[in-house]
Amino acid sequence: MNMNSFESKGVEFARKIDYLVKRKDLKTSDSLLKVLDCIKLEKGYHMGLKVAREGGLGDESYFYTYCGNEDPFKADKTSMSLSIHTPNNSFGRPNAAFYKNFRVEPSEMGAWQIYLLWLAPTILPYWWHGGYIAREYFFHREKADGFIPDWSHDPIKNFQEKIPQPIVTIKDNEAVVICPYWNNWHGLVLESTPIAFKPDGKFAIKKQRHKVLYEYNCGIVF
Repeated sequence: MNMNSFESKGVEFARKIDYLVKRKDLKTSDSLLKVLDCIKLEKGYHMGLKVAREGGLGDESYFYTYCGNEDPFKADKTSMSLSIHTPNNSFGRPNAAFYKNFRVEPSEMGAWQIYLLWLAPTILPYWWHGGYIAREYFFHREKADGFIPDWSHDPIKNFQEKIPQPIVTIKDNEAVVICPYWNNWHGLVLESTPIAFKPDGKFAIKKQRHKVLYEYNCGIVF
């Protein structure tokens, strides 16, 4: 099965994230938004990238937004400034403060790119307990051939056939992004994410729904 346009953009996005992780010192807004070309930040706003550190009980990586020329996180590496907003609150809930200065093209690809920005923390590096949020996306479907979950010795038979392609539908002013992912504590999950477009280019990510297509639990408790 050939990649559709959403999978192709997902591959491009994942590659850009790998590049940004290696180049931690870069401002990421211009670079990342060249890939997410249906999304814009308001003038004066920038994005930064905080990469998980090894130590303690765990850590996650995430993008954040800030206003002005000085990156507040890099100005103070010991604490998070109140001017920094990250994509997701606890338990993966969308953080409205992070998205309020973005504008999006109200299209299927625009909704998909918002979803990619939302999922970014789940594919960025993590440390120890941070691994609970980790996901695997099969935008390159060939990666699913002989897929072996972490902490398992046996490949899942015919796994590629179990993975639907991501799709986006739009009705009125709301898009629904449907995308599969793998998590070692849930298995293969089909996630449905409603995204409401607003007239001024803003948007709202609504409550997501999850359907388990192939149940799996690695049994590991950190």
